[in-house]
Amino acid sequence: MEVAAIAEDGIIEAIVHTKYPFLVAVQWHPEMMFQSDQEQLKLFQLFVDFIKKKQAEVQQMCTQANN
Repeated sequence: MEVAAIAEDGIIEAIVHTKYPFLVAVQWHPEMMFQSDQEQLKLFQLFVDFIKKKQAEVQQMCTQANN
């Protein structure tokens, strides 16, 4: 695990796992904040982009296996 964000008071606000492809934990609710704070939307976009990349990789593997 690796610290990804620290508040001004020193409290750890976000962590990521360095050995898993996409494991992020945050100590706030970006799903409630993204409309008023576009910075929060980046977390969701990173996740969507990651899933799209993984989906393309799986589709490519399936295509290769069927040929």
